[in-house]
Order: sequence, then C-alpha cells, then structure tokens
Amino acid sequence: MSAHAVFSAARIAELMAEAPERAIRPTPQQAEVIEQPLGDSVLVVAGAGSGKTETMANRVVWLVANGLAAPSQILGLTFTRKAAGELGARITERLMRFAAQLDHVARLGQLNAQELVQAEALTTLLSDGLDLPEVSTYNAFASAIVQEFGASAGVAAGATVIDASRAWAIAREVVRESTDPGLVHSSDSVGVIVKQLMTLDHAVSDNLTSFAAVRRSIRRLDRLGSLPYNEKKAEGQYAGVRDVLANMQATKIAVNLAEQFSCKKRELGYIEFSDQLALAVETLQR
Repeated sequence: MSAHAVFSAARIAELMAEAPERAIRPTPQQAEVIEQPLGDSVLVVAGAGSGKTETMANRVVWLVANGLAAPSQILGLTFTRKAAGELGARITERLMRFAAQLDHVARLGQLNAQELVQAEALTTLLSDGLDLPEVSTYNAFASAIVQEFGASAGVAAGATVIDASRAWAIAREVVRESTDPGLVHSSDSVGVIVKQLMTLDHAVSDNLTSFAAVRRSIRRLDRLGSLPYNEKKAEGQYAGVRDVLANMQATKIAVNLAEQFSCKKRELGYIEFSDQLALAVETLQR
C-alpha cells in the first residue's frame, strides 16, 4: 500500500459493510490493483467475471478516501456506452456509500486517530457536494476534446462528423480523381480500392500512427524481394513471400490515396467517428 495511504483496500471494504464480519474484502490481486501508487502506468489483465468493474470502482474510492485525488481529477474510459454506464453507476454508488459510512463510524468512535483526521479532510472536500469522476467511452471523450480544442490540431470550428456513406462517397471521389500511376496497373475495381483506402485510413487513426510510418514499414518489407531463396539457391521466392510483396504493391497505392482522403476530409471540415481519437491525441500533444 502507498506510504501516504491511511485506508487500505481491506479497511475500506470493512467500513462500507453493514458489519465488519460481513465485509467482502478484495483478493490479494485486486488489492494490489486498488492500492497501486500514483505516477506509473500499470497493465492489468483480467478475464470475464473477475471483478474488473468492482475493482476499478474500489480503486476510485481508495484514491479519494486517502486524499490522493479529488473525484473531479479522475477519468474513467471504456470502449462501450454500456460499460461506461455500469462503471459510472458503480463508482457513484461506492463513493456515496463510503462517505455516508465514514461519517457513521466516526460518530460511533470506531476510527483511529489517523483515520479520523483523514475523515475530517474528506468531509471538508465533499462539503459542497459529491463531485463525481468523468466516465465515458474513448470516442465520446475524444469527441468532446476535439469539439472544444480541436482548432489547435487544425480541425475546423464546427467540424461535421460524417457517416459511412458520406465518407465512402468522398473516398470514391478521391480514387476517381487520382493521377497515381499505380492505378493504371491495378486490376482491382474502384469499390475494392475505396474499401482498401478507407480501411487503411481508419487503421492509421485507430492505432495512433501515421501514413509516413506505414510507408517506412512498406520499405522494410520490400527488402524481402532481394533476399536469397535459401542458402543454396539465390533466385526465387517462397509463395508466402510473393503474396506479401504483391499485397505491399496494393498497399503502396492505398496509402497514397488514404492520405489524400484524410486531407480531403479536413479541407471539407469533415471528420469520421474513427478520426476522433487520433485528433484528440494530436490536440492534447500541442
């Protein structure tokens, strides 16, 4: 447990229970997550039904209870709206219960000297009401950042979020107007190429990378074509290598078109749902 923490995860569980003997204490693994010191990034791998939501909610209570963070300084992000709703509701319920129980046991004289001092500090913090943490999906939070501060990342004021059909139409226009010489030798249909460039554009945004990074990867893979077949035979290629190199030729065309598509959206003041996270990160970095 952090050297500055007064309430352990187990002690908080006792305080929130109707009676200490009925407390549902966290497992050693859950307690380790709940009591992680601030300042470092920690990866926690947990399967379904392992108590992830409960552990995250208790982590928030532990931080607030020990004065390590105010509720308004805590941000919770999930992938789905359902998960965000469940986590937000759980955090609210746990914080409200802890605040009420802490006041109750303090009146009964069941807190030690350190706990009593911390309880008084928490009471002062919550005197104007319980200020709840922000809990939302990644995309909703990113959208809020882009809407408020996106101009610093080159996003036009009042940028419009477009749906898939409108994005497809813009991408198709980019393909039809392109003068990329690689298209002359491509056997793929316009529809296939549009799908390829949109998939690549979305992948670049989702993985917070860049078109330049994709091009660097392509150049590294191109070296496969110059490698010997094996130690006895210099010429020739394995079928798998040929397939990779053939796919890279299509990717070379797609990355140019995807970059043009991305620029076109910005020129028009459009963003897609998949663009928001990357734009939010870019905004925060400026």
